[in-house]
Amino acid sequence: MSRHRRAWRWVGVLAWVLAAAAGASAVTLEQQNEAMLDSLQQVHGLSGAQMDALREIFRRSGYMGQGNPDVARHPDT
Repeated sequence: MSRHRRAWRWVGVLAWVLAAAAGASAVTLEQQNEAMLDSLQQVHGLSGAQMDALREIFRRSGYMGQGNPDVARHPDT
């Protein structure tokens, strides 16, 4: 096997390892929601009481959120 071909094989292996490592550091739904809620508070100047009410709505839902930002293509498309 040529040196060039071996180098590309190692590039592929490295890319796979990096992709696997990125997936391992996935953010939880709660962390995504908290980042979104923090942004809402800053942008719209919401009070602490308003934020508490929003957080309670999200907590009661159990699945409500902004979706998975890692999905590049929606499954329904």
